[in-house]
Amino acid sequence: MGHAVKLSDELVESAKHESEIYSRSMAQQIEHWARIGRAVERTGAFNDRVRAALQAELAYDALTTEEKLAYLSQLERDIHMPRGDRDLARSLAESE
Repeated sequence: MGHAVKLSDELVESAKHESEIYSRSMAQQIEHWARIGRAVERTGAFNDRVRAALQAELAYDALTTEEKLAYLSQLERDIHMPRGDRDLARSLAESE
């Protein structure tokens, strides 16, 4: 049984674009991303390394390709969240 949820226009457009590339429906693309995100969050060590890079405690270049994707995804979320710019500015100021 499906459920209606509100998604940002940006996510929907990204899913639409990616779904065309991978021959999935938009819903299948979003579910695919959700499964990947859930798997990533369940791996504690992976999150620790990405979190350390986001806090400038680990070099970006030290991350694996998968970790870099998670890093960039989290960075994008931080920037696009209503409070993201303020938090990002504070994080950058603290890391300097």
